[in-house]
Amino acid sequence: MNALTQNMAWLQLGEQLKKYQDFTPYPLALILVIYAQATAATAAIGILVLTFGELLRIFSKAHQEKHNGNNPNNGIITSGTYALVKNPIYLGNFLIFFGLAIYSGDLAVVTIFGSLYAANYLLIINYEEGLTAGAIDPCYKLYLDKTPAFIPKRLPNLDDFSTNLYIKKSVESEQGYFLLLGFMIMLLTVAS
Repeated sequence: MNALTQNMAWLQLGEQLKKYQDFTPYPLALILVIYAQATAATAAIGILVLTFGELLRIFSKAHQEKHNGNNPNNGIITSGTYALVKNPIYLGNFLIFFGLAIYSGDLAVVTIFGSLYAANYLLIINYEEGLTAGAIDPCYKLYLDKTPAFIPKRLPNLDDFSTNLYIKKSVESEQGYFLLLGFMIMLLTVAS
């Protein structure tokens, strides 16, 4: 298999993962519940990590709303949480489910889950960036080159989170997610 064919296969896998990304967490969550052996320490650390992930999602969505308003095609967002990483919502999702994996208390599950979930998002990101490769303007190319996918090169500052007018709408949009997280925490607690 040549490099082009191999790359196309990875892009197709990324496309499928993107298509079904809303359903990907469910089988993984079931594994967390099956192997749950939470302790007070793993529960506390897990809750801390998933709370950070949810806050990152909330601030990122609020910044998206601030930047785009009612026009989702309003251009690339390179400020706020998007100045830290290219995909802050994906990073938030990863941290939420990684926090749940930590909560479960099983180190093997944490390792496997973290690796699979990271690979999942890296493939989706590769696919999404492949979609825009032909139509990249120089500013977007510079942003892609200088901004890391997941691990920030710098610590955030207050300007990265200056979206207070949009936080309420962002929190309201997360209510279903809050219920899902509460349900998962309850399941992990009962299963342990």
